[in-house]
Amino acid sequence: VLNAQKSLQSLQSTLTQTKAGLQAQHQQLCVQTGWSYDAEPDIQDLPQADLTRIAAMNLAADTQTALEQNLSLQSNKRGYANMAEGSADKKNMDRTIKNQEQTIRSGMQTLYNDIMQKQTALQLADASLAAETQTMNAMQKLELGMATQLEYKSEEVSFLEKQIDKETANMNLQQALETYEWALKGYMK
Repeated sequence: VLNAQKSLQSLQSTLTQTKAGLQAQHQQLCVQTGWSYDAEPDIQDLPQADLTRIAAMNLAADTQTALEQNLSLQSNKRGYANMAEGSADKKNMDRTIKNQEQTIRSGMQTLYNDIMQKQTALQLADASLAAETQTMNAMQKLELGMATQLEYKSEEVSFLEKQIDKETANMNLQQALETYEWALKGYMK
């Protein structure tokens, strides 16, 4: 009984620390975005990642678009066209342009692979949450006296962790999609 009580207190302590951390993050976000630390702006959830965007991706065509839209590459190509034929500067710029094109191609492949990896992570998080939801539903037997308060709280913590994992996977996929879209518009890191 004492061990169970100790575990329950530990879980309650973790919950209190999590709430305090959430409040600190809220205050920090408010200050960093120009609000007063105690302001209550309307902070909404991130949208779910649009999986239809992934299905519509064509890496070859997207890479070509990124090459055509890349601002630095286009600037170098314009400069190259105005250089004297056979000059050392023109030869160096030619190498620079070829290196940039290879870097963009490689970067697009990396961004595409990152999206695929994060999509798989989201699918895994979805499956884990579904399994944990079933376990959590089974724990409802607490009301019938078939599970202890500690068992229920432990399962509840596990369930919340799976929810957080799913939201994190969604957020990571959404960020990867946005980075890919910006690369298509010519803004590649």
